[in-house]
Amino acid sequence: MPTPTNTARLRDQRGITLVESLIALALLALGAAAVGNFMTGQIRHASISHLSGQAYSLAADEIERIRSLPFSEMSGESRTKTDGEINFEIDSTVVAGVPAPNMKSVKVDVSWNAPGGRQTIELRTIYAQVAPE
Repeated sequence: MPTPTNTARLRDQRGITLVESLIALALLALGAAAVGNFMTGQIRHASISHLSGQAYSLAADEIERIRSLPFSEMSGESRTKTDGEINFEIDSTVVAGVPAPNMKSVKVDVSWNAPGGRQTIELRTIYAQVAPE
């Protein structure tokens, strides 16, 4: 048999009201929106990182291509490489006598249009002619 104290407690515990349910649902929606926004940013950042990695790899390949040439034939060029839907523009420049005689300065720029705008990376190196060809 319920005591007066138990009866008062049971009367106060009638369940969740509509207002409490709506507040809980609103808080859940805000949390889900914040997580969704965070995930979108992370996916965008991962995409940019992936494309930057591809661009650095293309620039390193171009530097190795130039290095494989005889010293007197080292020269730059411009070309485009397509990977999926992304077009990478590769521009290499070779300047003789910089920073000193019998040296060549090599600069490779790789550019592409990313979802956030145009991106460019640059690699530089110097080659020296140690022995005459």
